[in-house]
Amino acid sequence: MDKYDEYLEKEAEYQDSKIVNSPRRNIGKVYHDASSRFRSLERDAAIGDIADKKVLDVGCGNGDAAMKALRSGAYVTAIDISPKSVEYLTACAREESLDHRLTALVMDAHKLAFDDDTFDVVYGDGILHHLPMLETAVSEIRRVLKPSGYAVFLEPLGMNPFLKVFRIATPKLRTADEQPFRRKELNIVKGVFPEVQFRFFDCTTLLAKIPLLMGLSKFSDAAQRKLIKLDNVLIRSAKSTKITFLQKMSWIVLAKMPK
Repeated sequence: MDKYDEYLEKEAEYQDSKIVNSPRRNIGKVYHDASSRFRSLERDAAIGDIADKKVLDVGCGNGDAAMKALRSGAYVTAIDISPKSVEYLTACAREESLDHRLTALVMDAHKLAFDDDTFDVVYGDGILHHLPMLETAVSEIRRVLKPSGYAVFLEPLGMNPFLKVFRIATPKLRTADEQPFRRKELNIVKGVFPEVQFRFFDCTTLLAKIPLLMGLSKFSDAAQRKLIKLDNVLIRSAKSTKITFLQKMSWIVLAKMPK
């Protein structure tokens, strides 16, 4: 088995385990708080109205995004390296009688088995940073988009030293091969999608994660709602095309990538 096949096997095993064991269960509140809900709303706004459109969900995971798209009236193709993710999503869609608009496949995101110009929208959450050949994967995404199509991805950033410490302290929450985005990865995306628009999230709101972990959810949510407004000024209203220091210190980046 070569290194790439070994990577695929380990990634599939880990993603399968997320469906079965939910390794983030104990700190799930960090990923489902006020700032997370705000990001989700912004992501949905970037994706826009997808009723009757052909969409590709890259790395469907537990199927939440794919199910939301199906309920919105989209024709969804969902892929994941994890067979259990595909099985779980298929069962969920069947339970709601939405499976007639779903195609769910086990597939490597580096090698999309679709014709050119197939999809109106391609999206994913926390997927691209798992891919060791990022430029190959992003080029594949561009290839399968229709000329008027666009991709929307939320990805973690890895330039904040405190976030690096958090990642080191919680190795079981991720695979050893994944790489949060740095300037290099952002430049790779921009090289394939020159018109990409980056929007940054969770800079000052990271401070409110501390009381959240201490069990002070109401205080944390109230603080985050105020800090979201501050982040809107500090990291989302920048006029410069260059990435600012505070944007680099953020946790998440939203990339909207028009073809």
